[in-house]
Amino acid sequence: MNYYNSLARLQNAMSKLGDKFILVSEGSNTMNIGRTILMNTKARQRLDAGTFGTMGVGFGFAIAA
Repeated sequence: MNYYNSLARLQNAMSKLGDKFILVSEGSNTMNIGRTILMNTKARQRLDAGTFGTMGVGFGFAIAA
C-alpha cells in the first residue's frame, strides 16, 4: 500500500460520483501526489493548502464544503 495505490482507488470511487463532490486535501505527500492522480473538472472542486502547504486548513475547508 502506498500513496499511488490508495489515491488511485479513491479516484476510481470519485469517478463514479461524476462531478458531485468537493475534494479537500492537506498534507505534504498526500496533497502533492493527489494533485497528479485525483482529477477534478470544475472550478473550486478541489480545496487544498496551496503552494506554501499551510497546515491545518483542511478541517476548515471540509466544514465549509
